[in-house]
Amino acid sequence: MKGVPPSPRAAHASTNVEQMQMVVYGGATGGGSLASDDLFLLDMRNGEAMAQWMIVPVVGSTPGRRYGHTIIFSKPHLLVFGGNTGQEPVNDVWCLSVERAPFSWNKLDCGKDTPAARVYHSAALCMTGSATGMMVSFGGRTTDQSSLADTWGLRRHRDGRWDWVKAPYKTDTSPTPRYQHSTLFLGPLMMVIGGRTNQVGEDVSMEVYDTESSEWYKFRAIQRFRATCWQIEGNVYVHGGFEHQTPNIPINAISRIESQKLFQSFPTLLGKISPKTGKAKDAATGTKSNIKRNQNIYNVDEQKEFKLANQAHIAMSINHGNGGQMDAPAEDFSLLVRKISIDKLQEEPRKLGPNVKAPLVQKNPYDSLYSLFIND
Repeated sequence: MKGVPPSPRAAHASTNVEQMQMVVYGGATGGGSLASDDLFLLDMRNGEAMAQWMIVPVVGSTPGRRYGHTIIFSKPHLLVFGGNTGQEPVNDVWCLSVERAPFSWNKLDCGKDTPAARVYHSAALCMTGSATGMMVSFGGRTTDQSSLADTWGLRRHRDGRWDWVKAPYKTDTSPTPRYQHSTLFLGPLMMVIGGRTNQVGEDVSMEVYDTESSEWYKFRAIQRFRATCWQIEGNVYVHGGFEHQTPNIPINAISRIESQKLFQSFPTLLGKISPKTGKAKDAATGTKSNIKRNQNIYNVDEQKEFKLANQAHIAMSINHGNGGQMDAPAEDFSLLVRKISIDKLQEEPRKLGPNVKAPLVQKNPYDSLYSLFIND
């Protein structure tokens, strides 16, 4: 893996920017220290063997160092929300538009009705239904260390204004307050997975919020916290994290949740995640059964160590003859950088640590590859 990777960290945030590109921001590095406020990009469009880390160049202020925050890409905006700055939890929102060069972070004015300050919350982008285009945030831990159970949607109006909308809960049954959990969307359904509560070691249900009906549903859950999750074709995968029985020992396993089986006793939910297939109807008319915990755990590859390359890619390339517009597609960070030897970057060795010297520049055998995605 080439380029300048992020330093080791925890409680950071990441999200995909288009296909095969991921950004990472913030986190804690241990010993009370926080990671830098650099925005890192991992470009994997040329395959894992040619994966490339780079620092996205930005001008002006940044969200600053923080941990336990979230970052979401709502095209063309990267949105950072909340977290802890090392002093206290916050509730600010910062936005970076990938359509405007040079890139810059802007602190959003979201009006007076805003979520409470929080850390270790979750956020996901809703792509279907009444909440389409909203960054939806759930839960977290607030300033007095209490767990939260509220849901908020951040929306952008056509005139450029941003504001928060608190999600209504229709029934008397409210979700379990939690933090260090994960959320994702299956259609208009927000799944809340894992997490911790104010009671140490307490089991928490997996819960689903229907953004169209404002109703909550509870299911038996995978008991983990600080894990990550994603979905592929209706299957939800949960990787890593900690279990309540061993809260200091991270696990290296993946669990799968099959939504068709999970929702088999709820025809309405099935119809919302697969409205154009016959699976929802078939499953709904079958024999009802109790929802059971569905875990398929298998070992994953061991972690690998990567060394720094002798070149970093951090400078923009802008076509000034075209009204200041960038040559590359708006969402493609990697086409807006040049290659520069690390020994020419006075600040980079300092970021890597007080005892690290700038590496010597050597001829890179992959120079021919750079021309494929670096705009000179």
